[in-house]
Amino acid sequence: PWEPAKPVNDREDFDGERLPVWMTLWGTPAPGTVKLENSCLRLRCVRQAPDDELVPMDLRSRTYDDRFAAFAARRQCALHVKAAAKMQFCPHGAERAGMAITQAMNHQFLIERTLENERHVLRLVLITADYDGYPFFPGFTAHTSRNVLATVPWEAEEIIISLELNRQVYTVRYGTDEGKQNELIVTDGRLINSEKV
Repeated sequence: PWEPAKPVNDREDFDGERLPVWMTLWGTPAPGTVKLENSCLRLRCVRQAPDDELVPMDLRSRTYDDRFAAFAARRQCALHVKAAAKMQFCPHGAERAGMAITQAMNHQFLIERTLENERHVLRLVLITADYDGYPFFPGFTAHTSRNVLATVPWEAEEIIISLELNRQVYTVRYGTDEGKQNELIVTDGRLINSEKV
């Protein structure tokens, strides 16, 4: 029998044993990549990044042990949206973690904790891609561009990253207290809404 859908929470505190149905994962996560524990969503740091270069589809049904993304998402369902994530992460080497505003593969903003010139930073990176045709057609080629729009030093392991999307005006804030945050950048959301998407 038909059952009405449960209302979507304004805030997700990850109190259940499973992710709610309005959240999605990118691809099939590797075992142990995503875990709910003590009202926290824990994502294991893995090599695959959401802005890796686009490649043609391989129809030979090969599987890869290193092609997993630790990426959990919630769909934007309104023109004015606020989201925040409290995370504990200290990058080493080329590691990075944070939040993403994703329009499509390789059309996104990444708000990431990482190392830049051996300094701990928080930055906003604009990811765009230019490509010919579709990845399932022969001869597909693509080029992904990465442009850092804002960077600030951030040494502490814990950080709260906040996003406010008001139509096409995107504001990114950060700090240790959700009620008192610094502004990283105000940017134009149309930068990730290209004609290609």
